[in-house]
Amino acid sequence: MAYTLAEKYSGIPLPDHIAKDSEFPIIGDARNEGIAGVEKRYANDLLKKIGGIDPLAQAIIKQTQPYQRGNKFASHPLWMLHELSNIDKHRLLLTGAIQNVSGLFPDNRSRNFTLGEAIIKEGYLEGKTEIATYSGWPTDPSKEMDVKFIPVIEIEFRCGSALDGKSVQLTLMEIVKCIAHTITALDRFL
Repeated sequence: MAYTLAEKYSGIPLPDHIAKDSEFPIIGDARNEGIAGVEKRYANDLLKKIGGIDPLAQAIIKQTQPYQRGNKFASHPLWMLHELSNIDKHRLLLTGAIQNVSGLFPDNRSRNFTLGEAIIKEGYLEGKTEIATYSGWPTDPSKEMDVKFIPVIEIEFRCGSALDGKSVQLTLMEIVKCIAHTITALDRFL
């Protein structure tokens, strides 16, 4: 995106230094410096990455940055994307864990049933790996038990970062929503 924004503003072909350094920055505030402090410390980096872009678009990019949230920058969707990208590139394949969120018993099918223990398996999943075992018994043993159970499971991040324990699906949806909002805000510069 940064490269395309630079082409639109600076012209084609882009000067080599702009072409080489164009990048959408993702900057946090780990030192708790505040917006002005972060922008001062990263001024050269920001200029290098987005200096070939329309100044109004640069302002929008700065407004979308995780550091705008201060010490809560790690909860920003772009920072989560940054973390996932770095983990995937530099440490390990992204891993997850299964969590049983709940289960559904459709009223029309489930009768005379008491849910027992749910055992969630841990470890790597391959092929048709069993991921959970649910136990149950008839509430009234003299009557027939009829069960239709739909487990609701979720995959969470387990990758040694601030994302651990967060839902993979909800986190990725939040990241996509943030990116779509950013693209919409920058669309007039493309």
